[in-house]
Amino acid sequence: MPKPGSRIFPGLPALAVKPLSWKAFALAVATTAAALLLRLALGHLDPQIPPYATFFASILITAIVAGIGAGLFAAVLGLVAAFWVIGSIRLEPFDAVSIALYLITALIIIWVAEQYRIILRRLQQREAATEQQMALIAAENNVLEHVVAGSPLAETLTRLTRAADEYSQGEMLASVLLMDEDGRHLRHGAA
Repeated sequence: MPKPGSRIFPGLPALAVKPLSWKAFALAVATTAAALLLRLALGHLDPQIPPYATFFASILITAIVAGIGAGLFAAVLGLVAAFWVIGSIRLEPFDAVSIALYLITALIIIWVAEQYRIILRRLQQREAATEQQMALIAAENNVLEHVVAGSPLAETLTRLTRAADEYSQGEMLASVLLMDEDGRHLRHGAA
C-alpha cells in the first residue's frame, strides 16, 4: 500500500486508502455510482454505447487508490449496476461472452493497478532509504567538522551518539564508554 498522504496521481490531492477498510469499499461504491450516472447520461445521447465501458474507469481508480479487494468489489458492483439499470431496458449486452469479456478486462485492470501500487511502494521505500542515508552523511560531516575544529571530546562524542540515535530512527540507543589509562575501568563518554 502506498504511504498515506502520498500522491498516487501527480497533480491531484494526496489520497491513499487502506485496503479492505470500510473507506476502500465506500470508494468502490462512490466511483461505481459516478460511473453509472455517467453511463446513463451517455446512454441518453447514444443508446448503443456498451453498458460496461464507464465502469472500467471506476475499477481502475478504485484498484489504484484502495487495492485489489476494493477493485474486485467495484467490478462486481459495475456488473450488477449495469445489469440492474441497463438490463431492464435491453438484454443483448448481457450474454455470457460479454460478461466474460467484462470480467477478464476488469481483472486485467486490477492486476495492472496492483503492479502500479507495488512499483509506487518500492519507489517510496527507496526514497525513504535515500533520505535516511543523506541524513547520515550530513550527521557524519557535522561530527567530522567538530573533530577538525578541535571541539571538546565530550561534545564530539555527544554529537556522534545523537547521529547514531537519529539514524536508527529510535530503534537503538547509542553510548560511548571510555577506558581509563589503567585499562581496567570504563567511564562515561557520551550517551
